[in-house]
Amino acid sequence: MTMVATTRLDQQTIHRTLVKQWVSEWIDLWNHRDLEALLERCRDDVRFESPLAQLVTGSSLVEGKAALRNYWSLAMSRVNVQRLELDRVIWDPCTRELAVGYSGEVDGRRLRSCIIWTLDTSWQVVRGDASYGAGISVQEKESAA
Repeated sequence: MTMVATTRLDQQTIHRTLVKQWVSEWIDLWNHRDLEALLERCRDDVRFESPLAQLVTGSSLVEGKAALRNYWSLAMSRVNVQRLELDRVIWDPCTRELAVGYSGEVDGRRLRSCIIWTLDTSWQVVRGDASYGAGISVQEKESAA
């Protein structure tokens, strides 16, 4: 293996490690409802789009950290989300896009969701696009147990 190939593999391993750490911390912060620590991961000009934001704020697009604080605060108070569990992570280092698939109990139903984050070179969230609510079948619940 050439030095260039080895360096690329090392960089991929480093990126995978950083991405897993970033996602694990995000899930942990959400599970502890640490809103301010979650927001520290976002740029001031963050944009977040979510169908839940439409229901909570009247607009699916949330622009800016202050508006995101308001939305997440309202969402946390209105939606009963039990512990989130990480299902899948997909990272594209070229576009710095991170797809996070996770599941959790939401208002008594087990649901699967996905957020696609765009991160800057400092690992700050530039944009987030969320999709919520795919139910988990009985067979999936049983095989996970």
